[in-house]
Amino acid sequence: MSSIDPDIVLENFTRVIRNAHFPKIWFEEFSDYKFFQLFLSLCERSQKSIDLFAEDKFLRDKFLSRESLIPLSGINLPNLSLKDFHFRASIQLTAGIIKSESFAGLYTEYLNQRISSIAKDFVNDKKWRNNFFIAAMGSYGSSELSFASDIDLVFVVQEIQKYSSIQNDIQRLLLNLKENLPGLEIDCRLRPEGKSSQLVWDIEDYKKYFTNRARIWELQAFTKCRFVLGNDTLFNNFYNHHQKISKDKDLKLVKSEMMEMRKKLLPVNDGSVNIKKSSGCLYDIDFIKSFIHLTKPEKASLKLNFEQLVNNFNFLKQIELLNQNIFNTRLSKIPTDELKLKKLSIECGFENSKYFMKKLIEVIQQNRNYYQEIFN
Repeated sequence: MSSIDPDIVLENFTRVIRNAHFPKIWFEEFSDYKFFQLFLSLCERSQKSIDLFAEDKFLRDKFLSRESLIPLSGINLPNLSLKDFHFRASIQLTAGIIKSESFAGLYTEYLNQRISSIAKDFVNDKKWRNNFFIAAMGSYGSSELSFASDIDLVFVVQEIQKYSSIQNDIQRLLLNLKENLPGLEIDCRLRPEGKSSQLVWDIEDYKKYFTNRARIWELQAFTKCRFVLGNDTLFNNFYNHHQKISKDKDLKLVKSEMMEMRKKLLPVNDGSVNIKKSSGCLYDIDFIKSFIHLTKPEKASLKLNFEQLVNNFNFLKQIELLNQNIFNTRLSKIPTDELKLKKLSIECGFENSKYFMKKLIEVIQQNRNYYQEIFN
């Protein structure tokens, strides 16, 4: 196997073998040349899987048995722990068993099934079980997850005054979710008034909030709202009200407040490219999509190449995901180190970092132009 970073291969190989104490089974399994080459490839190209390898014997055994190579699309996802899902996904991304563009859908489906299963068991004996819903927000709501994504949820009930214990109940449900999905940040920060307010809101109070108090950025956040569990009729009632309120907002107000929020999200200019926050990157596309969702303009009136915009989004998401897998980082910055940039470039399908950066700059400029078309 040709390596561009033999030092990291040796370092990671030694680390895993030392932690595993190199039992006889490893020697026997590594006599399979293709399997051994896969392991060396992980040592160079997936720090995420190696870090999980080193800390967990259970995962090492899953790898040696080849179980971690069974495509995620073909197994019973709720049976996996979160760590096991991440481990398998990182291996399968590196091995080409799954493509980067399919990761978000698989991860979303995994979380849908796990969260729904945990919540169903919890609410089964609750008086409010038929009168509430859980909705996903953020990248989970829009099915645009990466390894580093947090999970944002909202809890809504009808006739909250009937259920005196519901705030404590939902608090325990949230704790239950966190205990069953350790390592995953699960939050409800996108509810009205954020962390300072109650966890669960009555649907009528939500409607009043949308109508009288919600800022544009809050309405924007709810464009990604998606039903997860509960009373879907109640959810549709909730979401339709959001749509009506959003549609009635003054177009100039929507633009000005969204532009102001976008400025606040720009990164400190340190010479690097933040694949999320930098101008022309993922947040710009996200704001374009949210604006269209909020205002419902005629597509013909927008001078946008929607197919190109989707392709640009997928390209940037691929970079984000592979960057996380290669270096096991939560950061969204493109590496400035020459060797790391070369590794990312090759993983993204480019011959070298020069061609990669040329394509990235081209995509960023296209996105900037699209953003200017919408907001200026």
